[in-house]
Amino acid sequence: MIEPVILEVMHRLNEPVPALVQGLGSASLVRSARTRPGRTETSSRWVDHWTKRAQDQVDALVRAYAAGPIEADHLAQLDRLIALLDAGTDETSKTYRRYEKLTKGFLKQLRASAPADAAAFAAQRDRIFGDWARAALVRSELILALRALRARYRPDAGTGDIFDNPDDLTAYLRGVAA
Repeated sequence: MIEPVILEVMHRLNEPVPALVQGLGSASLVRSARTRPGRTETSSRWVDHWTKRAQDQVDALVRAYAAGPIEADHLAQLDRLIALLDAGTDETSKTYRRYEKLTKGFLKQLRASAPADAAAFAAQRDRIFGDWARAALVRSELILALRALRARYRPDAGTGDIFDNPDDLTAYLRGVAA
């Protein structure tokens, strides 16, 4: 019962952001920013739908583990799932930064040659990137939920440092955020 749910979670959380970000930085997109504001609505709807489905899948996995029985292979699968999702998150971050840099340069050129188009493009880009960031945040939260699930059934999973003192935790988090 656990294996199919793990596969579904892996599929759902690795579902790529739609091709809405592809083509950002092209003249055709600038025209579509003026004539097709629905592009950003599509992005928002996709993130809303994806978030609900991904959360449902993670909840189903938590229920499947609770129903048991838990075998060593199930925990190994969970480890692989978390590692795969971490790698996917890193790749998505690289892609996001690449598109952010690309569109920033394109927008600078567009502001100089067509300020009205630049405003429409910037608004659309900002909404799409905001949706992308929202999906990344949800994905991170769901990965943390999977790590908590792993820790519940395998405390020796090596999920990170354990802090008994809140001041030590605060110092650690400030160091990571710096």
